[in-house]
Amino acid sequence: MDLDRIKDRILNIKKMLESSLKIANSPERINNIKALLIIVNKDLEKLEKGEFTEEDAKRYELSRKEEKAEKKEKEIISFDILETIPKVSPSQYIKDEEIVAINSYFYYFEREYLPILSPKYLKVIYSYQSKLDKFYSEFRRIQMLLQKFNELIENIEMSENPSYISEMTKLRRKRFRELIFNIDKFLEELQEFVETILENPTPEGILLEPNLIIEIEDEENKVINNIEVIEAIKDLYRFILEVRNFLGIVNV
Repeated sequence: MDLDRIKDRILNIKKMLESSLKIANSPERINNIKALLIIVNKDLEKLEKGEFTEEDAKRYELSRKEEKAEKKEKEIISFDILETIPKVSPSQYIKDEEIVAINSYFYYFEREYLPILSPKYLKVIYSYQSKLDKFYSEFRRIQMLLQKFNELIENIEMSENPSYISEMTKLRRKRFRELIFNIDKFLEELQEFVETILENPTPEGILLEPNLIIEIEDEENKVINNIEVIEAIKDLYRFILEVRNFLGIVNV
């Protein structure tokens, strides 16, 4: 019995369940997830105390067929939101699919989710207001990095100087890694902030008016318009997870 491997699997299951609990909508689904978390936490406790048995391990052991399926699942990540986002290149010179996708996702974030990261809709307790303000300015900073990266690609594509192209192509790879790092760092911090809200999505938590209806006159804001703030936050959370998963498989 490989206890280390089993523990890793249990921790992965726990993390998955906790993420699912944050965005679960129906009481039945919430209760089912909580029941599973109780079992998982008890098994982790047994592992720590040395009381984990072969019978307990049967819940987590995989057959060869299941191992192959699990490996394949890791390779095939669900992108339910991202798949609905039109992929539009910001320039005729930018044709790389990953870069087009990143530009499209950032534009979608700006259009759909950035409007709610403001005191008008996200009325948080005072101690969290500075964090909320930081996300807006940080988004603009990364947006500028993305714009400069796009311009670098355009300059490379338009140049006819082999020496310049060679040098700038090296710089492009370096800038791309930096861009991915900055985007993921931004999303990681935003994810932590959103998770804090979802831990207690009531007026007793850090979000003072979770049931406030979002009303944005701009017709382009289709996803979050005319829904409760807390539902928009759940949608944002799914988006963050999907983009971070996407960044994890980007070739840098």
